Amino acid sequence: MFSSRNDQPEIRYESDTSIFAILGAMGVGAALMYFLDPDSGKRRRVALGEKIAQGKLAVQDATESAVHNAAETTRGAIARIQTRIASEPDQQAINDPVSTGPTVN
Repeated sequence: MFSSRNDQPEIRYESDTSIFAILGAMGVGAALMYFLDPDSGKRRRVALGEKIAQGKLAVQDATESAVHNAAETTRGAIARIQTRIASEPDQQAINDPVSTGPTVN
């Protein structure tokens, strides 16, 4: 009389288009509408171009600063190593049989 099975057929929706593709297409459409608007689109495009130029300059400045800092750090390390080498006595050269040659008894 009562069955535990559902006698209705199972409905499956199979599609190759994912929800993310649909949302992405909607986003692209909205952006196009925003920037191609006949009333305010030109002003928005100019403002976007200015922001991109400012961002480009900011990235360039940050890169130049990072390179300058790395160069200064490297110069400092080289100077410290040169100072350390210059201040060490030549004890290693005296005790090194390769540099002084074999000792004769």
